[in-house]
Amino acid sequence: MTQSSGQKDGTHPLSSGQVSFTPDHSDDLFTLDGYGGGAFRAQGARVEGTVVVSQNGIMSVGEIADYSALKPEHFQGLLAQTPRPELILIGVGEKMQLLSSELRAFFDKEECPVEVMDTGAAARTYNVLLAEGRRVVAFMLPVD
Repeated sequence: MTQSSGQKDGTHPLSSGQVSFTPDHSDDLFTLDGYGGGAFRAQGARVEGTVVVSQNGIMSVGEIADYSALKPEHFQGLLAQTPRPELILIGVGEKMQLLSSELRAFFDKEECPVEVMDTGAAARTYNVLLAEGRRVVAFMLPVD
């Protein structure tokens, strides 16, 4: 996977100055191609707002004002998936923030590993872990 901010490699950035990836789609993995401008791009589809992305696809979960608005209810459906994700990545926007005590208690009770990072790091980490064959799900707030 390479990172690009232009179209030299055949990718189409979301808009000028935003991050695009050129992932290897040879294994039919559902990888992220780019993010920025309040949206995400995966396999040619542009999805605005907060998203959940997994090996099965990308889904908008609507507008979530900011990281502090996240509640356990936002993650219950992810944990009900079969097979259950072995790791949930949370992209919290532009800057890294700590997991709230309410969410930490929820994930501890569910015995589900979770990693919180800025959205860019979550997008890159998701692609790498998916390529390694991990059952990973990323829940990401958009960045401008």
